[in-house]
Amino acid sequence: MYRTLIVDDEPLMRTYLANNLTAICPFFSVTGIASDGKEAMDWLQKQRFDLVITDIRMPEMDGLGLSKYIYEAFPRTKVIILSGYNEFEYARNALKYQVTDYLLKPLNDNDLSDVLMNVREQLDGERQDHPGSSVTGREMDFHDLGGLFLSAVIEENPGQFYALYEELEKASFTLEGKYSCVMLLSLDGPGLLLSDGTALDITVCQFRLWKLCQDYCRTNHILASKNNNGDIYFLLTADGTQELHELALRIFRELTGTVLPHRFPRILISCGQPVSDIPELTSSASNASLASALSLLGEYPPYFYEGYLQNQYLITQLQDICSGIYRDYLSSDREKLYVDSASYAAFFKDSLNAASLLRYGTYLLHYLCSRSHIKIHYRKAAYEKLFTSVDSFLSTGSFSEEKVTEALHASVCSLLSPNKPLQLSESRQIAENARKYILSHYQEQISLSQIAEEIGVNSCYLSDIFHKHMGEPYSRYLLRIRMEQAARLLRENPGEKIYKIAERTGFVSSKHFISVFKKYYGTTPAAYTPK
Repeated sequence: MYRTLIVDDEPLMRTYLANNLTAICPFFSVTGIASDGKEAMDWLQKQRFDLVITDIRMPEMDGLGLSKYIYEAFPRTKVIILSGYNEFEYARNALKYQVTDYLLKPLNDNDLSDVLMNVREQLDGERQDHPGSSVTGREMDFHDLGGLFLSAVIEENPGQFYALYEELEKASFTLEGKYSCVMLLSLDGPGLLLSDGTALDITVCQFRLWKLCQDYCRTNHILASKNNNGDIYFLLTADGTQELHELALRIFRELTGTVLPHRFPRILISCGQPVSDIPELTSSASNASLASALSLLGEYPPYFYEGYLQNQYLITQLQDICSGIYRDYLSSDREKLYVDSASYAAFFKDSLNAASLLRYGTYLLHYLCSRSHIKIHYRKAAYEKLFTSVDSFLSTGSFSEEKVTEALHASVCSLLSPNKPLQLSESRQIAENARKYILSHYQEQISLSQIAEEIGVNSCYLSDIFHKHMGEPYSRYLLRIRMEQAARLLRENPGEKIYKIAERTGFVSSKHFISVFKKYYGTTPAAYTPK
């Protein structure tokens, strides 16, 4: 992967590019961000970059001045200029400094992807002509490949994560222990969102946390990945479940004790269930998120899956209410949102005080923000509304259930854009459309996000309503369909080659197909006796 420096004085643009550049083009990773050209110069003197993406108009030093500096001091570094001004003079001046491309805001992901692919081709060619000239090497490629694999696990894309795992195996990577689990690390950031002028903005803080975790993971040979909300996932392996617990605890202590700077915002760590097979890592990632709800019960991190099981009934109730509020948010149904906010307030009515409102309120907002691409100023407004309500309640000493409901409702409503559509299609129809798509395409490498895009809804929302209306999660339904079809093909074509059955049921390899089939039916495809 190629190292990229983002330079823009707009926090929202920095946030977007820092969190989404790798998703737009997986050959580039953001390893530095700056708010103006002068700060970018400091970054360039500390480390080398393959690409700089810079705004044109900024304080201190603008994009053209920065481009001139890069042209003279780092001639192999590529530059892409962003501008909200469609003026020929800017483009002409940019060409003097051999700027690779000039894009107008607002950015279009497809246009940016095309430009990045062109830059990649140039950098690939120069790497062949000048071996060793790039800062990226085999180790970075390996860890970033592992990050893409873990991202595919989190996004429930089995075809992609199995193919990536095969690439990792070619690079001599294997899961060293008998058991694996996904560990989730998140920033406890409401205070950070409200600390204007006294702390780094949320983008920079998340970026610093990600860089520190990346360095830690490379040193300790751990795979890690980051989602668009800034949460970080680790892949842990060990020979036993107790060893996994000890490893998670050691990582937590080392991060909080020696790796993270003093006064760094609090972090939360939770672990999914230990699994012994790669496809099961998806459920481990999902359960790591569920286990994070233990923070509401006063537990001290790290949070383990066993703790989630002990409190599963309460957490399931909590998740059901949060899912309902999430659907209200997606449909902008403020009246239904008030009803569900009342249900959420009733969930912790026995402890209506400032601490519980802050804990449950921030958990709800993080839940919603982690499932949708909510702009940072809406997130900040929601947290401000919640904190203002708490301050108001403290001054009066009154924490009635009705007032808490109003505070939660107002906070979630702050996440809504004025231009948000009023209603989605009927959820039953959406789930049915997804079911039909699976039945028509199960033999292909499909993912939940792909189906959601085809139907035109958010993937997290589709996951919720599919489970609700079909009675089982998307991944389990897809697996059942594939297994039933595999059994049918074996029954109707007893002499068929196993690899052909695997191909016709959506598996990327016969090895993977045989492993899944044996777990599902208790026997291998070759030994399967149709009933």
